[in-house]
Amino acid sequence: MEVARISKTARKVLFEEFGKYHPEEPHWYFTMLGIDPMHQGSGRGGRLFQYGLAILDEAKGLAFNEATSLGSARLYERLGWKIVGEVQVGSSPPIFPIVRRQS
Repeated sequence: MEVARISKTARKVLFEEFGKYHPEEPHWYFTMLGIDPMHQGSGRGGRLFQYGLAILDEAKGLAFNEATSLGSARLYERLGWKIVGEVQVGSSPPIFPIVRRQS
């Protein structure tokens, strides 16, 4: 499988677009949560994510993330996240910056 290549210019534009949505105040960055496909749908990912959110809430923190599809953005919304924008560069699929404050 060939990995899609993105030009240096497109990469720069992509990061500039993401930068428009990054909070300026200190924040947590939730990223790279993955569940083995064999265990997807079992609730393990949700429980792991809820554990991290409980720590965030206890700290009265702000979190930032990017949802890689509208479907995942909707899942995040059910967990208290808010979609704050949409980033798309060239023919890339849209990515949705999301934030969450203590619930």
